[in-house]
Formats: sequence, structure tokens, C-alpha cells
Amino acid sequence: MKYFGLYCFLGIFLLLTACQPAAKQKKKASNIYSNFIVQYRQTDRLFLAEANYAIGDSLANAQATEVASVSFQGGLMELSSSARKALFYKTERQSDFQNLLKFKTTDASGKKTTTDLQFDALESFLVKGQISKEQGLTIAWKGLPLGEGENLLVLISDQNNKASSSTILGPTPRAEIKIEGAFLKDLKQGAGNLLLVRKKKGEKIESQSIVQYELSYYTIPLKIDILP
Repeated sequence: MKYFGLYCFLGIFLLLTACQPAAKQKKKASNIYSNFIVQYRQTDRLFLAEANYAIGDSLANAQATEVASVSFQGGLMELSSSARKALFYKTERQSDFQNLLKFKTTDASGKKTTTDLQFDALESFLVKGQISKEQGLTIAWKGLPLGEGENLLVLISDQNNKASSSTILGPTPRAEIKIEGAFLKDLKQGAGNLLLVRKKKGEKIESQSIVQYELSYYTIPLKIDILP
């Protein structure tokens, strides 16, 4: 019995000590996740832009949220929803292409944030030489080579609207790519169309703000002849 008091004291001490780490644990800080998607169609000089926002301690746990306002290239975006996305902002703007894409966000507290995204156009390109099933084709464009995080989708369709596609991953040493003849083997010889889509995907992390973006530039289709 003489040790009973000591054991009780020791038990209470251990219990309090075990509880201390839990008491000291702090709630994990919430991050703001922003996602920006921009497509530019050279054919009709049209920007299609989307933005969505979420708050949470991780992307998996983040919940979609509204902001006070968001604009793209100086024009306000409108709030929308769909089965695919709970909440997102969208806009369409017809204009010449601009390399600097600018989103301005005002959150519920009135804090303003500007996100600048640099994206190189693919306004003009050509096929060097012929396009043949034996030799393939070489495509060159005016502007910078593909950079890190960029890729180029090459889409060729024949007169029967059968298509073949290939994706070239950046970076590339030059503003030029070579595609082998096997790419064309299932297409019919004769008239066709060549379309290029330059894409860029990336992420920016600043403090508790994580920005993800996907940018695409669709060229005007080029009329071509597919040779044997």
C-alpha cells in the first residue's frame, strides 16, 4: 500500500505527458488552389478561358469556392457550374493573340492577386519539302522552340477525314520537328489538312497559393498533299 500513492502519481504524470503532443498540434494551414485553362483558336481569333478556385490543406481535400471577382485580359469572367466542375468562371474574348495572359482575382476579403502566364504563339508554320509516306515530313514554325512543360500536337487528316496524330514533347533544340513516314501509313494519298496545337502545362507555388495552368494554341489548318 505504501507504493500505491506513488503509482497513482506516476500514472497521472504519464497520462498528462502523453496528452501534451496532441494539445500542441496545430491545425494544418489551408492552401488556396487556383486552376487556369486558356485555349486560343487562331481560325476565329478567339480566347476561351476558365478559372476555378478551391481551399483546403491538400488538393485532394480542397473544396471549390467562389471569389468576389476574376478577370481575364481585362474582362470580367462569369460564374458557372456543370456536372464536370462544381464552380468555375469562364469567358470568351475575340482578339489577336497576346503572349502575356493575365488573370486578376479579388477574393472575398478584398485581397487582389494578379497571375501572369507567358505563352508563345504558333502564328505561322510551314512544311519543309514534301509530305510523303516514305520520307515523312518536317515542320518548322516562326518563334521559339518548345520549352520545358510544352508539347506540340500534330494532327493530319486525309480527304476521307481519317486522322493521324502525334505529340512531340518539349524542350526541342529548334523551332522545327521531324516526323517519320510511319505516321502517315494509314492515311489516303492526296489532299489533306495539317493542324498544330501548341500546349503548355505547369504549376506556380507562392506561400499558401498554388496555381496550376493549361494553355493551348490551335493553328489555322494548312492544306497539304500526301504523297506515296
